Amino acid sequence: MHTRHVNIKLSILTLILFLNGCSVINGNNTMPTYEESENILTENLSDMELICDYLYELEFTTVYWWRTQPQTLSYSHSKELEIPDLVKEYFDRLYEQGYSSIVKDGDSISFTLISSLDSSCGFIYCETEPSMDVGGDLEIKKLYCDNWYYYTHVAE
Repeated sequence: MHTRHVNIKLSILTLILFLNGCSVINGNNTMPTYEESENILTENLSDMELICDYLYELEFTTVYWWRTQPQTLSYSHSKELEIPDLVKEYFDRLYEQGYSSIVKDGDSISFTLISSLDSSCGFIYCETEPSMDVGGDLEIKKLYCDNWYYYTHVAE
């Protein structure tokens, strides 16, 4: 996988949060603690790793999967790509778990667990230390698995 430094732009995150409204994980719309996030990652890790492998194979720098359109990926000014059957089951399982979006931006891939207009949290896969270019209170913590991070963001 690639190792460039990562920036996820505020406009991308804002658009994702706007389109998705609020998502719920395991019947709860509160952000998981760091310890709870490790358990959630453990439950979903194999599907998330396979999705990362698939997204890195795509020729596009930026790709979006939204809960509101679970059968397709968006790229390059709203063009769409149907998710192949070979990997569709991995996206479906994360959809069933309540993930609101998956975004490949350069060399990072973020998996949003909870999102609203003023806060979000989720996981980032990145071989370098990730950063997100967003306003507000952002916290990114390394998880037990190599290259995986948990983030929480609260807007200003």
